[in-house]
Amino acid sequence: MSKEAVKAVIKEFGGQRRMSLAMGGCQQLMANWVKQGYIPHQHLKYLAPITKVPLKDLIRPDYLEVYEWIKAQNV
Repeated sequence: MSKEAVKAVIKEFGGQRRMSLAMGGCQQLMANWVKQGYIPHQHLKYLAPITKVPLKDLIRPDYLEVYEWIKAQNV
């Protein structure tokens, strides 16, 4: 995942404030996601179906190998 992918998701919501309202969090949380360059996995189930950003671009880098393995197994 990259900061650009996180920014793309936030942009789809109309900004950090609107996304934080939709997610039930605060704007600072969205700013931290941008700073970290990934969205925590517990939020991906909610975000993946409604965003145009591919799921593999939203996963933390250390989880990407597991994601690729699951996808290869057709699970």
